[in-house]
Amino acid sequence: MVVVGALRAGGSGKTSVTAAMAAALRERGCRPAILVYRLGRGPAPDPVLEVGEEDDWRESSEEAVLLRRATGCRVFATRDRASAWRRLQGEDIQSAGAFDVVISDDGFQDPRLEGAFHILLAAPQERPGLFDLLPAGPFRETWSARLRADLLLRGPFPSLPTAPSPRPPEVTSMLPYGPAAAPEAVEGVKRAYGPPEHRFERSIALPAGVDPGLAWIAYCALGDNLPFLLDLERAGLRPAAVVEGRDHGTPPLRLLRECAARWRAAGIICTRKDYLKLGPEVAGPAFQGPGGLGPDSVFAVLAVEQSITLDPETVAAVDAYRLAFRNRYLVHYPA
Repeated sequence: MVVVGALRAGGSGKTSVTAAMAAALRERGCRPAILVYRLGRGPAPDPVLEVGEEDDWRESSEEAVLLRRATGCRVFATRDRASAWRRLQGEDIQSAGAFDVVISDDGFQDPRLEGAFHILLAAPQERPGLFDLLPAGPFRETWSARLRADLLLRGPFPSLPTAPSPRPPEVTSMLPYGPAAAPEAVEGVKRAYGPPEHRFERSIALPAGVDPGLAWIAYCALGDNLPFLLDLERAGLRPAAVVEGRDHGTPPLRLLRECAARWRAAGIICTRKDYLKLGPEVAGPAFQGPGGLGPDSVFAVLAVEQSITLDPETVAAVDAYRLAFRNRYLVHYPA
């Protein structure tokens, strides 16, 4: 299992990096599956719920359906990652489409995932202290928790460095993580230097036909909306209005309609995650450009696409862990 986690409660880019990691591992010949936390209501007699492309996002989460559509990988939602890890090794699940690595979107704070490769996402200058923790701030743990990570992934950056950053020889020798690396030696290096640090890049692409010079309304309901708004500004688009919704919540359609009525010449743009939660009556083809509201729609929305670029060293380290895991364990049963 590869855990993509963060100290920040939301808005660090876990879902986007999870999708990028799945694509990168596929290119190396791996067969990934994805595990997400199940937010949906209702009974869960089985530790895992497999998510389909056309499933209602309310039954699992918007991240689960988004990852299923974006990656083509098998996606499973659970409220107990440790039990799900055991369950996913069952012959009945594997027979429906085998996979050899599970990427967990979040889960860094779950102590039962022993043996997983823990990737910790952190913003460029992020170093949370005691007074940054919830409810005073947006963080779950302080900066000292990074020592539990196998890899610290900083980002997003506008571009990746052309050469890897220099590391002390002791840290360099930890990569890739292979059978020859003694666990006690790895832990000693992490205590002295912290986990190895890589970077990732994020870029966005405005929908076709979007003229940044015209008026636009931005709708966002993320764990942290500021990065998306900054991305729009870097792309040259300054929204006439911003509608913020609740993360994992139902879209505020009434408020969106009011904004569309007030700024009738403005189109509405949002993230792909927020777009997924909108119904077909407001998302997609009914939109005909700024001011061109479809005849059967009060308003319509276009989605902003984004791409994540991972440091090649990051993917190599994860793949080396996968091979080492297969050599060390037949079946892993977390305590």
